[in-house]
Amino acid sequence: MEGKMNAYLIGKMSITDQARYDNYKRLTPDIVKAHGGRFISREGQKFLLEGEAESRRVVIVEFPSVEAAQKFYNSEEYTKARHLREGAADEMQLFIVEGMDN
Repeated sequence: MEGKMNAYLIGKMSITDQARYDNYKRLTPDIVKAHGGRFISREGQKFLLEGEAESRRVVIVEFPSVEAAQKFYNSEEYTKARHLREGAADEMQLFIVEGMDN
């Protein structure tokens, strides 16, 4: 039997307004959970193995599928939360990576 493919939403950003970002951070866990997701890493220390060091924060969220991750990102609730992040972080990268069969 073929397993389902999880998907990982990965965000990299530099925080420019911690208070505003904290407001965004308070809202996202419930929205992530409502879309079947869970945080894998949010505040964890990074350990550089190769390449050049960077100071951007890295967030990893696991979803049951690419579709679930996309629904989360495009949801009305997350769109409202995302507006709080605007002006709180720059050098933003956010992407979805498809996992392997489980």
